[in-house]
Amino acid sequence: MTRRPKPRLRSLADVGEFGLIARLTRELATRPEVALGVGDDAALLDIPRGYQLATTTDLLVEDVHFRRRTIAARALGYKSLAVNLSDLAAMGAEPLAALVSLALPSDLPLRWIDAFYAGMNDLAVASRTAIVGGDTTGTPGPIVVNLACFGLVKKGQALTRSGARPGDTLWICGPLGLSRAGLELLEEGRRGFAALRRAHLWPRPCLAEGRALAASKRCTACIDVSDGLLGDLRHIVEMSGVGARIEFAALPIDPSLARYADSRRRDPVEYVLRGGEDYALLFTLKGSRPPAPWPISAFPPVRIGTIIKDGDIRLLMPDGREVVPSFKGYDHFC
Repeated sequence: MTRRPKPRLRSLADVGEFGLIARLTRELATRPEVALGVGDDAALLDIPRGYQLATTTDLLVEDVHFRRRTIAARALGYKSLAVNLSDLAAMGAEPLAALVSLALPSDLPLRWIDAFYAGMNDLAVASRTAIVGGDTTGTPGPIVVNLACFGLVKKGQALTRSGARPGDTLWICGPLGLSRAGLELLEEGRRGFAALRRAHLWPRPCLAEGRALAASKRCTACIDVSDGLLGDLRHIVEMSGVGARIEFAALPIDPSLARYADSRRRDPVEYVLRGGEDYALLFTLKGSRPPAPWPISAFPPVRIGTIIKDGDIRLLMPDGREVVPSFKGYDHFC
């Protein structure tokens, strides 16, 4: 009697919802604060005494925030978690846990889903973020990815957007403009400039930097740069009731970005000011000294300006002129 070969599992339709959940919840990252993880109606997390719980969520929709032809599943899984961890970094929080919700078409190949979770779990392990649950549903399309993340921050140390005061100094740590350039390369199918494409596909959340800023007790405001330097600085200015002066000559320009911009006959400063999805930290400090101590492997802090009384954002040009830029940042509904 011959045995029938087991059917090959190719797509989500072959395993169904509960088969998918069992497949995805194997060997997920965890940590000691998780009292109860995947498998029950809700997860249970232990919050250490003296800490607050920071929460954030981000929604990624196919053909709005990503295209499958320009980003591999593994990179998308990584980036889906990275953008949430960047929000926690901007609050000075340590990652704790994440919930993952997916809307997926039934014909989606299982290898795509496996790669997505592998990329996400790689970063979860590296950042000590426990994956403690979520939800799945079918959709005729597009793919929708929603993560909710939770972090721990000592009471009284959380960083916000609303504490900047006139006289504070304005700083950046992390890349600026590289992700926008990388996206252009990916959309156009151009080769070369690997560092720019990597910056868009595999952004590094500034977790150690954010915790160092919170511990310094000199940081008065902080935000991660997801919608562009000018757009996100606008959030600090409006919520703090202040203005800001950016020193044009102090803006950091990565050499690879400069070469790319030159190849397109554009000014690299356009990318630095208006590019999004860099996930650098933009922050203000009391005094003019850089934050210390600073993590050895972290992006270096760069002073780029000063907080002023006037409610505008101004650019101080090399010739001494001040100009008010018109760009306000990315808006999902405009």
